[in-house]
Amino acid sequence: MITEHAPLHAWWTGRLRSPCCRVALEGVDSGALRCTACARTYPVEAYGPNLMPPWADGQDTEVVAWREVQAALTRWRQRTWTGTAAAAGRGDDVRRMVETFLDTVGPRGEVLDIGCANGWIRGRVEARGCTYAGVDPMPIGSGYTFPFARAVSDCLPIAGASLDTCLFLASLDYSVSIARTLNEARRVLRPGGLLAVSTPIQQTKEHESERLHTYRFVSGEVEAHIARALKIEPREVNAERYRNDYHFLWARA
Repeated sequence: MITEHAPLHAWWTGRLRSPCCRVALEGVDSGALRCTACARTYPVEAYGPNLMPPWADGQDTEVVAWREVQAALTRWRQRTWTGTAAAAGRGDDVRRMVETFLDTVGPRGEVLDIGCANGWIRGRVEARGCTYAGVDPMPIGSGYTFPFARAVSDCLPIAGASLDTCLFLASLDYSVSIARTLNEARRVLRPGGLLAVSTPIQQTKEHESERLHTYRFVSGEVEAHIARALKIEPREVNAERYRNDYHFLWARA
């Protein structure tokens, strides 16, 4: 039962699409949206529309593994961002990395932050003259003051060719399917739109004892994925090594 909801942000007008049928959504009342094809309804929660696809609650092996990683990530956040001096130092490192990433890839226009968490990079994106929106499967609280939807990267509930930039800031490796996710990014980008990825690069595919990522990328792998999704040559994908274990990659649709 919905007991609290927020009005839909005006940015979503004409953009929202059903995660089940990919058609326009219509309002049932102030607290729900309905797919105009199959009539499935989606609640509007305090944080914004909850547009998780029906399969996200399924028992397919890859979906179950993805949910386990999401739970592990939540536990990691709880024990990492604790307000200590060590956590503050880590935060400073991440903020420096983000500034370098944004300076390097040059986001423009209407930007979707895919895997946005609480939208902490919003100010940095908007300072570059961009409009910011975000999606994430794990909302952090309800105080989203920007266009936000609960959604997965594999099934973006957004109209095609409606965005100028898609950003993956340490989030591409949490996709259920890399191919589906990057194809979705390509779908929602306008011609010439920017797809930019900041991601860890590992030495091995082997996971640590606690699996904190759905995927572990090795050198050259993300470039190949992006090239396939955008239907370009791998050499057309820009790549910059921020650190040996962290790379920036970007290309235009």
